[in-house]
Amino acid sequence: MAEALSVRAARPTDRGRLQQLWLELVEHHRQLDPGYRTISDLPEILLGEIEEAIRSPRFRVLVAEQEDQLLGFALAEIQHEPPRPAWIHELYVVPRLRRSGVGRRLVAATLEWFGAEASERILVRVESENAEARAFW
Repeated sequence: MAEALSVRAARPTDRGRLQQLWLELVEHHRQLDPGYRTISDLPEILLGEIEEAIRSPRFRVLVAEQEDQLLGFALAEIQHEPPRPAWIHELYVVPRLRRSGVGRRLVAATLEWFGAEASERILVRVESENAEARAFW
């Protein structure tokens, strides 16, 4: 029987796979928008962002995992200055599992963290050309 999908906080050992998933998200945006710009050292920059987010109490990186495979992630932040806005910066689910509830589970876990931290405002970053993401939100 297949192992159930779980959502958990990212660990330092997830860095490489998280980097790969984030690069897949960037490539998805590039395919949707020919004007979407990236930079040559993006992989290294993303890895640094992931490492910082995993270490910092201001950020939360959640992953969707099944049978030891990471299949999606959410990157969120709570800013400490009033009104303590909470951001969902990135949300990605591998294409084969979209519309299966994985994104909703990642968002639910993120919102739970926001509530526990008493965030007063929630903001979501969505690329304008990503109609699928706009429909999700």
